[in-house]
Amino acid sequence: MIWYKVIIALILAYLIGSFQTSVWVCRTFKHINIREHGSGNPGATNVMRVCGLKLGFLVLFLDALKGAVSVLMVRYGFDCDNVAIQLLSGAACVLGHNYPYYMDFKGGKGVAATLGIALAINWKVFLIAGFPALFALLVTRIMSTASLTFGILLFVAFIAFYASSGNVIWIALTAAFYPVMMIYRHKENLRRLINHEEKPLWEWKKK
Repeated sequence: MIWYKVIIALILAYLIGSFQTSVWVCRTFKHINIREHGSGNPGATNVMRVCGLKLGFLVLFLDALKGAVSVLMVRYGFDCDNVAIQLLSGAACVLGHNYPYYMDFKGGKGVAATLGIALAINWKVFLIAGFPALFALLVTRIMSTASLTFGILLFVAFIAFYASSGNVIWIALTAAFYPVMMIYRHKENLRRLINHEEKPLWEWKKK
């Protein structure tokens, strides 16, 4: 893929990622600014807490779709099967989601977008990272734990799956972006986890 096409793809992916679906969904259906409620984070988890599961899952789906589109755009729009470049385009989408230029660079955490990116690149890698993350969510009921589990295992899964590829070094370098970004964006969650202050996504009902 020619270098200027890579630059165009990265710019487009950033713009796709910068569209904050949570802000649009909450304004449309609840007439509120999600950044002024709950944790203030414009992400699917905060939407679930503030606006309910239906709208939360809608935001999750739309954010994942952004990630998938950023990958499919490279694969089909630019006719590029290079996994490293697809991961790079996905990274640009995550940066747009996390740091949208028109919202003072204050966005979400990029987890849902990463789900879509992984699924669009390789569904097997997605499942390898996704099932343990889902198990972690069901056991702990804490979304940040599941998100970090997914991010770290995603990196490991990409290296393991493409170990025999001649492009594995570049795949590893671009895949490393995702857990690093997730850990950085979840630093406050990690502090609360260490202090046993992180709130679960749901509570079990007592009989």
